[in-house]
Amino acid sequence: MQYKKSIVAAVFIACIWAFWRWALPVLMPFLLGYMIAAAVEKPVCWLIKRARLPRWAASLTMAALLVGSLAGLTYLLISRIVFETGQLLRRLPDLMTRLPVMSRDINVKLEAVVTAAPVELQDFLRSSIEKLIREGISIPGELYTWLGNFITGLIGALPAIALFGIALMLSVYMISADYPGVKDFLAKQVPVKYRSRVREVVKGFTPTIGKWMKAQGILIAINAAIAFVGFMFLRVEYTMIMVAVIAIVDALPIVGSGFVLVPWAVFCLISGETGMGVGLLILFLILSLVRGIAEPRVVGAQIGLHPLVSLLSIYAGYRLMGIWGMLLFPFAAIFIVQLHGWGYLKLWRTN
Repeated sequence: MQYKKSIVAAVFIACIWAFWRWALPVLMPFLLGYMIAAAVEKPVCWLIKRARLPRWAASLTMAALLVGSLAGLTYLLISRIVFETGQLLRRLPDLMTRLPVMSRDINVKLEAVVTAAPVELQDFLRSSIEKLIREGISIPGELYTWLGNFITGLIGALPAIALFGIALMLSVYMISADYPGVKDFLAKQVPVKYRSRVREVVKGFTPTIGKWMKAQGILIAINAAIAFVGFMFLRVEYTMIMVAVIAIVDALPIVGSGFVLVPWAVFCLISGETGMGVGLLILFLILSLVRGIAEPRVVGAQIGLHPLVSLLSIYAGYRLMGIWGMLLFPFAAIFIVQLHGWGYLKLWRTN
């Protein structure tokens, strides 16, 4: 009996991996379409009842409003980022010509620091600083190349992005227009004896997806708002690019916003821009503190997990599967907690 359970568990894990590896990339626009259609079902029903619209017209109206809003916001954000990226690319050659002078000035200041250090540490500090300066000089060139490759890759990916967007929009409308029928069809694919259990699990777990998305949106909005206010206060150029970068890297555990802000602050302090350097360090501390406090509480509050369990699932997911694990493990944790609460699993004692 135990042998059969092990085989079933192994087959189940293999099926999940195969779905993740091959089926998910193909089905992603349709899965997202189903989730969005489920999210707008209540407004669609309201339009059908109040405005007396047929379901197809109500679904088309909601899909158009949703897609139009997202497309407009995305266009405004991307157009601003592209504008600031173009400005930065035009200024990079001039910045690179000034690097040798800046390097000499920084080298003089650092040499004074090395001279004031104990004799035993001077050789080590001097070699470390020389290596750091050599690597720092190459950063603008590498950044210029990376930006060029990024823009080229983005342009090359536009057809795939457009195809994904079209498939997503059409799937949202088609699923929403026949949502009761699609939902009934999916329910009929489950064996009769398991339908009540599956229905109970889906009914309890489906709202969790929306709550998790809401939690991530809250965290991204908080980080972006803090970074935007900080950069505006410090009068940082190319604000939108830097806000986008900070919002992305700050979502990564271990790395975080310090991956960008700390080296930037150190460079400013060494080059004599003390106010900017101190301001960036303060901004880093604020972002780290807010993220550390808010993430477990916001995610836990939205999806019903204790903050400690939420923190554990986020960290374990990152360690085991990287970014995707950090996103998916909270789902797995709440799913396991719900199965335990319903009596399908008994993994810990509650009394």
